[in-house]
Amino acid sequence: MISKLSAFCLASALTVTALPASAQEASSDANPTISIALSWVFGKGAAFGVKAFSTDREGDAALTLGIDYLFNDQSWRPNIGAAYIDNNAFIDLNLGFGNGGTDFGVGIGPIDSSQDSAPLLPPIIENSPED
Repeated sequence: MISKLSAFCLASALTVTALPASAQEASSDANPTISIALSWVFGKGAAFGVKAFSTDREGDAALTLGIDYLFNDQSWRPNIGAAYIDNNAFIDLNLGFGNGGTDFGVGIGPIDSSQDSAPLLPPIIENSPED
């Protein structure tokens, strides 16, 4: 069991490292972040975990990578999903794997989100003609 957990942690670290690079290529002000989550896993019940997000911008969708602790099964559930971030909170849909199969979950939690800090184009300044 320890070797599987070690392999998962290594794969998670590599994936989390790769996500910010791809997110920053798409948008220069996308900041990856981490948060806690309370999830409901269909068929398995409530879970609590940690998620990494590809961006922290309000109004954006983000890729997520997380690990949850299932209270009913007393086991760990690695998952990957997509989240919508708005007003310092998120909701996500995720696919869990491990423990001999896959399952689906829905999660919510707080996130330190940021608004767009700069417009895509600079403002246009018109000079008035001088006589």
